[in-house]
Amino acid sequence: MKLLSIPAEIKAIRTICSDFEKVSGVVLASTDEHSFHYPPAREAYKLVRKTMYESGEVPSWTELIASPALSEQIRKVLRGVKDTPMTDAKKAPGLVRTLDKYRKLRSLLEVAETISNSIEDDKVDVDELLDQASEGLAKARVNSHAQAKITHFGKGNNSSALIKSLLYGTRKPFIPTGYKGFDRKNGGILRGSLFMVGAPTGFGKTALATNLLKNMTDVGEDCAIVPLEMTGEQQTARIQGILTGQSVNKITQQALTPEEKKEATAAYRDWIVGLKQNNTRFSIYEPDEDVDIADVLLTLKPYKFDVVLIDYISLLKGVQGDDQWKKLLEVTRYAKMFAKNNDCVVILLFQTTKEGAIAFSKNMANDCNNMWVLSGPTEEMEIIPMTVTQLKARNQSRHSFGLLNNTVSMLITDDDEGGGGDDSGGDEDDDSQGNYLKDVNEDNADEGDDDD
Repeated sequence: MKLLSIPAEIKAIRTICSDFEKVSGVVLASTDEHSFHYPPAREAYKLVRKTMYESGEVPSWTELIASPALSEQIRKVLRGVKDTPMTDAKKAPGLVRTLDKYRKLRSLLEVAETISNSIEDDKVDVDELLDQASEGLAKARVNSHAQAKITHFGKGNNSSALIKSLLYGTRKPFIPTGYKGFDRKNGGILRGSLFMVGAPTGFGKTALATNLLKNMTDVGEDCAIVPLEMTGEQQTARIQGILTGQSVNKITQQALTPEEKKEATAAYRDWIVGLKQNNTRFSIYEPDEDVDIADVLLTLKPYKFDVVLIDYISLLKGVQGDDQWKKLLEVTRYAKMFAKNNDCVVILLFQTTKEGAIAFSKNMANDCNNMWVLSGPTEEMEIIPMTVTQLKARNQSRHSFGLLNNTVSMLITDDDEGGGGDDSGGDEDDDSQGNYLKDVNEDNADEGDDDD
């Protein structure tokens, strides 16, 4: 029985390491180590992933072959490859399906061998064998870029590693937001969470997003922001304003004085040095065409980010038009599953009316682990006090707390006088947000915050 296609595996590696980014991205995002069985292709793929994780860049074909991490035997095989990379993005899914077909066949063979070896023993635990076969079949059925895991306590126990990690692991389960009003009661955002942040137009949700990611990278997390409303240059100007306290408007217009430019350069260098020392990165992914939620998250998946933030949900491809609430619900459910499967936090920004309302269903709110809505005065001023109302904080304190938004530098800090709120669970009415918050809070109170 044929268990692999060497031409397909080589074509995939050749394509991943090509200059055709759209095709390369599709293949890379839709495969994993189990997609490859031919040793040269498998070793090359593992090296590609390792290089991406360390440098943030996919190696070229020439760089891949020249890498000292390759064995000479594998290098010799790859040097002899005459095949060219795939250039048609429409054909890429077909290549991925071919790889996945053989992956499934190999998984089925593994199940068959397990059954065959077990029934040759003098004693056969039929139930245990059926459990093993069921898990093997589930593994064969799931797509290569997805993950399926069943944890057993007791019979067929495989929970020991999970308990050990939970009780004695060094990796913290929460990612701090950097804001005391939230973190001192909740510790941060739990890994595997969908986190949504909403505000009216121009009220500072993108500024808060940028501050959140900077805070998270500063404590050692790899973070990516996907600005669908602005350019990478505009996003970078906001980062520079946060780093220096300088006017983002002046930075964008290149109107800083020579002394201010020196200060900005020094602040940038200090930040980069700090990130490198912590072995962390802050990345901006700027798509060059309309993208849907799967496009974004699967493109970023190989980089193993701890936090991915999308600004904002209504600008994703496919969510406009009739039945928008259903399409937005599909986005949040996909994002939730991605966060859970990849042990990361996905943050989605959304736009509200001035009263705090947004046209989404109650189920979308239930998809979130955390949901914040920003409110405050509407008059123009340099420092704006913000109130963060938590519509959802699953298994956490759902209290309101205050922030201060410097609209010149885009730096958002704790409002110590605004307080950390109380621990009441957030079921009180909030007139500044209108009846919408009341309705959602009542939904949460009815269903409870431990509905998972």
